[in-house]
Amino acid sequence: MIQIVKHAMKTGLISVLFMPFCLYSTNYYVNDASATGDVYCSSTGNNSNNGTSVTTPKATLTNVWTTYGPSGTNVIAVGDTIFVDAGTYYRTDRNLSFTIGVVIQGAGMGITIFDNGQDGATGYYFAKIYNNVKLRSFTIDRYGIDNTVAHALDIQANQTGVELYKIQVNDCGRSTGFFPIEIRSGASVTIEGGGSTCNSIWQLGGGIEVTGNTTVVNINKYSFIGNERSENGVAVKINSGTVNIRNSRFENNTVSGGPRGIVYQSGGTVNIYDCLFDGNNYSYSAGQYGATILVTGGTFYMTRSKVLNTNKTGSSNAYGAGVCFTTETSAVTATIDSCYFAGNTGDRGRDVHVRGASASLTAFNCSFGSTSPQVGTTSSGTITLSDCGNPGVYVNTGSTTKTNTANPTYTANPTTNDYTGNCATLIVLPIELNFFTVTCNGNSHELSWQTESEINNNYFVVEKSTDAIHFIPLTYINGKGNSNSVTNYQYQDLINDIQIIYYRLRQVDFDGVNSVSQIVAISNCKKRTENTSAYWNWQSQALEVDVNLESSGEVKLLLSNLSGQILSVDIYHLEEGQSHIQKKLEQPKTGILLYSIVTAKYSSSGKVLLNNQIR
Repeated sequence: MIQIVKHAMKTGLISVLFMPFCLYSTNYYVNDASATGDVYCSSTGNNSNNGTSVTTPKATLTNVWTTYGPSGTNVIAVGDTIFVDAGTYYRTDRNLSFTIGVVIQGAGMGITIFDNGQDGATGYYFAKIYNNVKLRSFTIDRYGIDNTVAHALDIQANQTGVELYKIQVNDCGRSTGFFPIEIRSGASVTIEGGGSTCNSIWQLGGGIEVTGNTTVVNINKYSFIGNERSENGVAVKINSGTVNIRNSRFENNTVSGGPRGIVYQSGGTVNIYDCLFDGNNYSYSAGQYGATILVTGGTFYMTRSKVLNTNKTGSSNAYGAGVCFTTETSAVTATIDSCYFAGNTGDRGRDVHVRGASASLTAFNCSFGSTSPQVGTTSSGTITLSDCGNPGVYVNTGSTTKTNTANPTYTANPTTNDYTGNCATLIVLPIELNFFTVTCNGNSHELSWQTESEINNNYFVVEKSTDAIHFIPLTYINGKGNSNSVTNYQYQDLINDIQIIYYRLRQVDFDGVNSVSQIVAISNCKKRTENTSAYWNWQSQALEVDVNLESSGEVKLLLSNLSGQILSVDIYHLEEGQSHIQKKLEQPKTGILLYSIVTAKYSSSGKVLLNNQIR
């Protein structure tokens, strides 16, 4: 059974993973006519097979559903999993309705591909989605053609517990198709990883549309790349409801006609955290409002995000090419906190524009581009800036108030995932790296890293440097090829020199494409005078920690159990030299306690046995 990591929380040197462990009553299997790249099945697929084992897979998802689903024997139950192995399923699966809370598990984006081939004069959709359906790790390609009601995925009204995990929706909705992903009123949906890519629509939507006041959508680590349209919401259109978008990427999308927005909100509540908007395009024949983000009603909040390089391809500028707030549908209340704007081509406020007496923006700690005017108001809009430097201001009517002109103290640096390139060169990145760390272990440096998933991953090269510029290879470690489960790697480097050492990973896929990780650094273990130790004191029912610091500073103590659950995180401010920490546990039990101690220069981790009579 494949364990899919849904969320990862990284604290210090420990990455804690929350895995949904479902005891699926029945597994079903689908495979194409080839064994190439297979992850689950040991035989090729045939619809005459029963589809209930890895040796007897069926050839199509549709055949599994019609055989065992509501229109067949009706034995498929909530929590059952249908594993669909590597391959392209060309025009075999469409107009499905998953009315039971099953898991559809692919072998990976770009590996398991449902391809409709732009077929159907009246349009075909991939599936309608109901309560508790979970779609994982596959690509939906070229659905919803030439029909204004054919979405690739149509999440029905008032359906909850729906999850899309690493689902790529690509090249869907061409001609007069609608949004590739439609989320209807009252639905509750979590979208984790994956992306909407290269969807081109004349009439409506290139990504996700959200409707309904009670709808709740959480989007994390999603990529909107290369989508085009001449209406609002090239990437996301929010009519109402609550939408939270985190660590997502919006790149090389194009909107035309104006006033338009790559992200468009006309009502509801939108919260954007740690996102990147880069290289998006607009084409207007006359001056219009908005380009990358356009808000015409509702409550908007954005923090720690970047809006970069919004490009003009038409003859006229956008007012507020980065972000525009205007009261076309209802009042707008907006807050932007610790965001970064640069390179946006626009007018009357290249980065931010506010229009209308019922539109107001408060911005804190933001960095704006170098070309004035960076912010602007018309029709009595209001802007209040604090700790945003001294940007140039355009005022037609309305006001911009600078409560102070101190430069921002924070520069946004969001982390996004999954893709590189554009529609012509788009590739799915081979691995998703959860962490890469280096720690002391005696006279060696211990390198540890973890992948959440791998696609086409051939091997890693561990590289080493003494100046963080010139790296040499240390060793080669084979990857998992294709994997949807968490994989841990380790390597020990024996140390003889005394300077700071830098490490990085080079990942190489089977096609020779490679990428490098971030650089990690560590001082030589032999030089360290800082050290820590820990033991369990059964008499005091506490973890006793001794710390020796080279200088005064902060010490973080993190405790967890063997299942990865964090029990506590405490921060202590200690003086130079020897110090002692006593950490009592609430209702301590027998078993193993994992600990991690992190200082500015040193970290250590270990485990202790919790026992009332053993120290």
